[in-house]
This record gives sequence, C-alpha cells and structure tokens, in this order.
Amino acid sequence: MTPEQMREEQARSAHRNPALSAPERRRPDHERIWLEPDITGSDERLWCQDDVWTADAAEWGGVLPTEYIRADLHAAAVEAARVEERERIAVLIETHDAVTITSRNGVTHFLKPATRLGTNTHHMTIAAAIRACTPPEPKP
Repeated sequence: MTPEQMREEQARSAHRNPALSAPERRRPDHERIWLEPDITGSDERLWCQDDVWTADAAEWGGVLPTEYIRADLHAAAVEAARVEERERIAVLIETHDAVTITSRNGVTHFLKPATRLGTNTHHMTIAAAIRACTPPEPKP
C-alpha cells in the first residue's frame, strides 16, 4: 500500500468513526487509586482505580491496600479543615469573657474578645483576625 493509499484509508476510517479523527484528549486523573496490599514483599504490585482488595482483606491476611488521593483534592480538604478550625476557634473566643494568648516569644496576653488588634491587622477583633488568617504554606 502506498503512502497515498494509506492516507485515503485513514480518511475513510475517520469518516466512519469520528473518534479516530478527533485529537487525543487527556482524561482527568482518578480522584483515588489503590495499591495492592504488600503481602509478599514483592515490588510487583498492581494499581487499581477501584478498591478491589478491601472486601477480601481476609484473603490478604487482613492487610489493606494503600489508598492514594489526588494532591489537589487533598490540598482542598486540608484547607477546608483549616478554615473550619479557625472558625471554631473564633467562635470560642467570641463566647468567652477573656482569652489568653501566648505569643511566639513566650509573652502571655490576657485580652477581651472585643479587643482591637494593632494596625498590621487593620484594628480587627481577635476573632476577625483568626478568620482572616492565612497560614503559611508548609515547606516541602
């Protein structure tokens, strides 16, 4: 078959099946994947997008598969937990008569919840400053 005939055949195939002519699209990664339980000490374990091993954990000596979560989903879950914790602390502060705060240098301050903090926090209350807080990114 000549190169010209091959191109014609590919064009006819693409006409019959549009998926053949469409550019290859990258599918998003799975949210979670599982690694086969390590019961033999072998480096040759299987990956699966579904947890096919947990239901049969007894067959694997009770060893469970290792679950991996996509990094962006994990980061979003961690940030949601941080926001929730900051809100919990802010509510706790607002419901108490006074709070004790120990700074990084070890100085302890006794403050009322309505106390306005300095200019670097735009004179926010303690609870507002905690809600507005963005913790630094963890170092790798």
